[in-house]
Amino acid sequence: MINFNNLSLPTGVRFLEGPQNMTVSQGSSVRLHCAVEGEEDPEVYWLKDGMEVDSNDDLYVPQDHRWDVYLRLSSVMKSDAGRYQCETEENGTKILSEEAWLSVEVLGVPHFTPEPEDVTVFAGLPFNLTCIAVGPPEPVEIVWWLGGVQVEEVAEHSPAILTVAG
Repeated sequence: MINFNNLSLPTGVRFLEGPQNMTVSQGSSVRLHCAVEGEEDPEVYWLKDGMEVDSNDDLYVPQDHRWDVYLRLSSVMKSDAGRYQCETEENGTKILSEEAWLSVEVLGVPHFTPEPEDVTVFAGLPFNLTCIAVGPPEPVEIVWWLGGVQVEEVAEHSPAILTVAG
């Protein structure tokens, strides 16, 4: 196996991005991401602790010669914790992405229900974002952040709604 950590390969396939280290609460969902570039549609597999992950929640998003590959884990359990990475093969050579650690915190800490997701909105129109989290400890307080800056100075109790002017 060869781990090239985003370097160009003579075979023409390389990983542009590997998964990121994450810490999640037990019971929440998580989405891991890899991006691979190559001349042909590569077959990409997810590995956990060096073993192939058997999942029906894989998603491939093609863009020219780039493929974004996602693995979604719903209702994460302590057993989902471990080392994740992507693997592809070209001309008999296995190529690995960088690896990332998924840490799972045990029950007893607040977590999102459901996990926040991306939204698409029309430019200039107002919209609402909703965040729901449960504890313990209760009540769970929600703090909204935008670009590393806290949006409101006062935390809201869950569920919380943020109105964005547009």
